[in-house]
Amino acid sequence: MSEKDSLLYIKKCLAEYANVQKFPVNDKIYQGTIQLGKKDFNIIGFFFKDNPILISNTILKKYEFDILFLINLNKKAVILRKKDNCDINLSKLANHLSKGGGGKDIAGCILNDTIINLTKYLEPIYEE
Repeated sequence: MSEKDSLLYIKKCLAEYANVQKFPVNDKIYQGTIQLGKKDFNIIGFFFKDNPILISNTILKKYEFDILFLINLNKKAVILRKKDNCDINLSKLANHLSKGGGGKDIAGCILNDTIINLTKYLEPIYEE
């Protein structure tokens, strides 16, 4: 799949998800530190089925992290978001990980083994 096709696929997925309005409170949130290049980043990962915009906005407000990986296993889609103070370019990261792209603050790519291996460094956050 080309980079252009990957981005079109991610945009189509986003349009399908936008109608769900409730954050899935029972789903686990994963967190860990991953080295990208020569720098460590605090990563949050979340497996989603619906409305990644609502989910990412909720996580952005509630948790401290650098980069958010939203992963849909059924559609094999990954959406990347970051906090404002994080200096990584997500478009370049998405392209490096999986022929993805987008903007420097929000990007997307297709799920692949590289991303699955990154998620192995994340552990569930247990909330009280």
